[in-house]
Amino acid sequence: MENYSVLMTVYKNENPDHFREAIISMLEQTVKTNDFVIVCDGPLTYELDNIIYQFVDDCKNLFNIIRLEENHGVGYASRQGVLHCKNELIAKMDSDDISIKTRCEKELKYFENDEDLAIVGSYILEFLNSNNSNTCIRKVPLESAEIYKYSKRRSPFNNPTIMFKKSAVVAVGNYSDLRRCEDFELFARLLHAGYKAANIPECLLNYRITEFTYDKRNNYSYIKESRKMSRDIGHSSNFDVWVSCYSQYIISKLPYKIRRLIYEKLIRNH
Repeated sequence: MENYSVLMTVYKNENPDHFREAIISMLEQTVKTNDFVIVCDGPLTYELDNIIYQFVDDCKNLFNIIRLEENHGVGYASRQGVLHCKNELIAKMDSDDISIKTRCEKELKYFENDEDLAIVGSYILEFLNSNNSNTCIRKVPLESAEIYKYSKRRSPFNNPTIMFKKSAVVAVGNYSDLRRCEDFELFARLLHAGYKAANIPECLLNYRITEFTYDKRNNYSYIKESRKMSRDIGHSSNFDVWVSCYSQYIISKLPYKIRRLIYEKLIRNH
């Protein structure tokens, strides 16, 4: 199979144990990477730095560590990471989730079977970090036409599962500087430019739910900015933006417990 790069960003507030688990899950893939890029988004803690040093020492010539002098946010850090990846195919990975061992093998097969594909993702299994119990499966549309339609209002991919072609992402301008929702905005540009996409109907990643997860999803300002950027390139209509933003605004004003219930019982698929 074709070689691929792994791209991960990390910043000082990440949990060291979760960070180590995320890296190990990518090192234990059934098809191994030959290029593991980690972008340190600003200075890290001693614990996080020590984990990086250990992996760099244990895996000679595998890791490429990019250090940014200050924290710029995940969009800027991801853009720098893309530019430093040496392979055409790039597997994105969050610094606190766990990929199953066959994730990259299955995504590579999709690219192998369809050379027109520019991006592939999958379902995810969300689990509660507090007791390691499963909560729900987060499903996404599967075929390119369905993905395109869905992307006008919501993100059509589970971001930590995606593998994409570097040339396609660079061609549409790479990641933006958004601190959140940078993935939605990039997906809109890719799909609006006519690139073909797919999602695999399997859970290829375990997504960690913590006490902060629903607060991240509650950041209305970033959601609004990313949806307007999608409209400005002609991908989403004014009505799409209104529906997406208004629904998110209403949810953002609800009490935490109700907001969590909506995400787990209504928006996600069990």
